Amino acid sequence: MFITQIMVNENLLLQAGLSQREISCYLTLIKLKEAKAGELSKLTNEQRTNTYDTLNSLIKKGLITYVIKDNKKIFSPNSPDKLLDLLEQKKKNIEDLEKNFKSLIVNLKEISLPLEKKPIIEVYEEKEGMKTVFLQSLRETLKTKKEIIALGAHQQECKNLDPLFYERFYKEREKYKIKSRYIITEDIKPLSHKLIKFKILPKNYKSPTATYIYGYKVSFWFFLSRLTIIVIESKELANSYRGYFDYLWKIAKK
Repeated sequence: MFITQIMVNENLLLQAGLSQREISCYLTLIKLKEAKAGELSKLTNEQRTNTYDTLNSLIKKGLITYVIKDNKKIFSPNSPDKLLDLLEQKKKNIEDLEKNFKSLIVNLKEISLPLEKKPIIEVYEEKEGMKTVFLQSLRETLKTKKEIIALGAHQQECKNLDPLFYERFYKEREKYKIKSRYIITEDIKPLSHKLIKFKILPKNYKSPTATYIYGYKVSFWFFLSRLTIIVIESKELANSYRGYFDYLWKIAKK
């Protein structure tokens, strides 16, 4: 029973920040109740110098103490409750480290800020690409509070790529009440949804790509032999497309 408990405690003590030598010495002392450094050195198979270093470290951590009898130090363990102090200190150290890292990140961002923000261009393909862009649109919309809009639509093709994901995606949109407007041409049959408003243009307005705008990203969807999506992150471009969309929305039919 004692051996099993020691194995469990070793793992926990390692996580609390004790070294393997400290754990071996501490648990041996717990078992013995009290001991001299020489006894501990023999039982833990450590050199006496290392044992003294380990004992001093355990004393600093508040886990053990000693008394002097006949001019010799007799070591004994403090209450195991002292282990909680180790965890509290470790927690505080992590919190301090997190604060310092946040400050460092702010400074690094200031240093690395480009003189002129250039558009970020990404390319995605096939089913996984579609899923990435759709999930990205949720995050960007929630972050920027900008409406999702689309010029042209390939709803059925997207649904065919992954029907289960497509359904889950719209359930997520319903959860956050993310609405959108789509402008399609009269030769396209839309998949109606309560979150989407459609308007229709004559089929001679049809484009070979669908343009899906969300947040400050503009994505171009090419349904050729394989789906390819080009995403451009640019506030200027996104605002330009939003203005163009609003113009077409006014002249399109319901």
